[in-house]
Amino acid sequence: MSDERKTESQTYLLMVLTTMFWGGSFVAGKIALPEFPPMTLTFFRFLLATAMIFPYMWFKEEEKTPKKADYMLLFGLGLLGISGYFAFQFTSLLYTSAANASTINALNPLTSSIIATFFTDERLTKRKVALIFLAFTGV
Repeated sequence: MSDERKTESQTYLLMVLTTMFWGGSFVAGKIALPEFPPMTLTFFRFLLATAMIFPYMWFKEEEKTPKKADYMLLFGLGLLGISGYFAFQFTSLLYTSAANASTINALNPLTSSIIATFFTDERLTKRKVALIFLAFTGV
């Protein structure tokens, strides 16, 4: 197998695994919520992710730490973006099923695209609508 073909196969495999882990977080969260509060689940999720990603980053990346000017930006993005997302996801699972929560989550591309048409110069083309529909059918 050529290097290019091997890289392409690895990329597809990693995309499938990412989707499986992301989708599995709804079910895992629903199962774990009787034992742990939502913020504790969020903390342990990132502790586990850090333990898995850090060794890979340490050996693969040449630059080990971000620039000092980027610390506040990274902190804000991590707190509001990803940590906030999972805190809300796990909290929502207290009130609904994993299927409902994942279906609502699947509406994010559609919602983001509609909001972008109102606040930016981005337009919702037929191709974008078709891709959003394709993504939603996967749910």
